[in-house]
Amino acid sequence: MGERRRGARADQHGTQPLVTDVVLWSVQHPPVELVVGRWAVVALEGALDMVTAGGGAPELPRRPPRVPVDPLEPLDLAGPLTIRGAAPWLPRPALGPQHISANSHSACLDRTGHGASPPLPLPDLTVAAATCHDRYRRRRRASAVWSLEVTGPQARATITGPWLALAWLAHLAGWPEPGRAGQG
Repeated sequence: MGERRRGARADQHGTQPLVTDVVLWSVQHPPVELVVGRWAVVALEGALDMVTAGGGAPELPRRPPRVPVDPLEPLDLAGPLTIRGAAPWLPRPALGPQHISANSHSACLDRTGHGASPPLPLPDLTVAAATCHDRYRRRRRASAVWSLEVTGPQARATITGPWLALAWLAHLAGWPEPGRAGQG
């Protein structure tokens, strides 16, 4: 499995870099067979829809997101991010997991319809453990679901979401990639 190059910036034509090229954590490419298989399913579903006059167009495989030009625009990071736990800046645990929204500079609790939330104190937290919930254990593909146990001053929480989204939070916080030689 190849990994994306890291630390990229906008190219000479002003095209914004891929999120996978900016984050410092490794993000694996899906195997060629998986990509080809996804496109084959899309083509077959499209053909069946045309023959049977079915619903709408099939959903195409996701392309890696780019860093938005507007630094306040939320990033689409391959799926939802949630946080649960205890910290002075988190709502009561009885409210359940809270959704996280991230942009180019910060992450905050997504309180749609309830006003803006202050940025999460990510640099004050450290990653204590990482657990993969993907059926292919320990894969660091963009969409593979992982949980990070994070701790900090008066804080202990679990952040769950796609590897790419967690890698973006790590990019914002300066966290080392878990499970790599010489790292936590």
